[in-house]
Amino acid sequence: TYSSRTVYDPLQGNITTAGILAILPGGATLPATTAIDATGTAIVGDSAQDRVGIDADAADVDGDGVGDLLVTVYDYLEAPRLFYGPIVPGAHRISTSDARFVTGYNGYSGVAHAGDTNADGYEDFLLGQIRDSSYGNVHLFTGTSN
Repeated sequence: TYSSRTVYDPLQGNITTAGILAILPGGATLPATTAIDATGTAIVGDSAQDRVGIDADAADVDGDGVGDLLVTVYDYLEAPRLFYGPIVPGAHRISTSDARFVTGYNGYSGVAHAGDTNADGYEDFLLGQIRDSSYGNVHLFTGTSN
C-alpha cells in the first residue's frame, strides 16, 4: 500500500504529500543523517497524490556514460518518469521529466535496472505493474541514444 508521507517541498518551502526524491552526491563517505532539504538536488511531485519516489533506480539508458534516473509516480495512470543525467543541482518538478511511461490503468508500479539485455551498448530497465491482487505485468524498455 502507499503511505501518505509529509515531506519538505523545496520549491514551495512547505510540507506536502506530493513526495520528494532527494539525490545525494556520491563520495567515499556519507553523513549518517542528512536533511532532505539540504541535499541540494531533488525531484518533487506536482500534486498531493503524486507520491514521488516510492521506487527509483538508475541506469545509463542513453549510453552517454552518465547515469539516468527512473522514478515512480503514483498518479492516476501510474506514469514512471525518466530524467536523463546529469541532473543539475536544484529542485526539479516531476512534470519536467524527459520521458513518461504511461501504463494505462491504475496499479502499483516499480522500476529496476536490467543491464544491457540485448547487447546494444545501452542499459535497459524494467517497469513492473500489479494491476490487482490476481495479476501484473513487467515491461522491458531497451535503452537508446537521446
